[in-house]
Amino acid sequence: MRRDSDISVVIPMYNRADLMIETLEAVLSQTMPPAAVIVVDDGSTEEEVAKLQRFGAAIQIVRQHNQGVQRARNVGIQRATTSWVALCDTDDVWQPDWLERIVALRSADPGIDFIFGNFRILRDDVIAEGTKFDDAPAGYWEAVGVERMPEGWAFGSSLAGSTFRWHPMFPSAMAFSKELLARTGAFDPKLNGRSNEDGEFTLRLLYQARAGAIPEARVTIRKHGENFSRDRLQNLIDEVWSLDFVKRNHPEARPYAGIIDQEIVKRRIAAANLAFVAHDHDLARRLIKSVAWKQRPLKLHLKRLVAALPDPVAIPANDFLQRIAERG
Repeated sequence: MRRDSDISVVIPMYNRADLMIETLEAVLSQTMPPAAVIVVDDGSTEEEVAKLQRFGAAIQIVRQHNQGVQRARNVGIQRATTSWVALCDTDDVWQPDWLERIVALRSADPGIDFIFGNFRILRDDVIAEGTKFDDAPAGYWEAVGVERMPEGWAFGSSLAGSTFRWHPMFPSAMAFSKELLARTGAFDPKLNGRSNEDGEFTLRLLYQARAGAIPEARVTIRKHGENFSRDRLQNLIDEVWSLDFVKRNHPEARPYAGIIDQEIVKRRIAAANLAFVAHDHDLARRLIKSVAWKQRPLKLHLKRLVAALPDPVAIPANDFLQRIAERG
């Protein structure tokens, strides 16, 4: 007989019920079922919510007017009566043993109070061959004292500083204890609308957590068919905003101030380059201006000059520079 876990699953919802059906089927088909599945509807239409009736009493639906994903997650977490909470977004999918793997790692190292897992990206119905952890910089895991066990990994020191350079966590592939959350606080609604709002929350967990990881990709994260370049540009702008927010508002981030400043400059330069490629010269100028003169690469100085020209001149000059760059 299967035994239930001591984990509640919290899923924020804003319409997209058709995609959420697959998500819920995966959650409810776990080899170690969740103790509760709490769906927080954040202002969906009646028609969308009605599509979930097929699940009956297997899920709890909490309804509120639209307030953003952070508040929706917080409401679900508050409703959870279990000692642990796992997050899942509306259109992501777990492999059947995801919760069982979390419980097994906790049993192997009872001190762990935050677990994140590897995942793959599904974009336009094509699943990526590589996983998120495949992108880890050389020596990343060793730098934080990873202990590799059959059940998963445990870390001897905080990953907080490392995540400023490379962030391997995603909400649908993380779980944490309610006791840890009581010390760190829940999601901050001030970050509503930022593409990486979960990163600030994860940092607050990592400052105090003993973290563990599931290295095998047991979660699939769905990405939709947006313009990838434009999507990446907005992500970089949001990351800059969030890093600055963390620097100003997290006392625990003070030891990492130098790293944060480096990463802000790196992302501003990357965003300026993407804006330039997209012929968004106004945004490119503003981003370049935000980088100190001495920190700008030579090519960025040249792009600033081009972006300052009238469009009839700037656009062909931009295209010329891009053709030169493509030739190496």
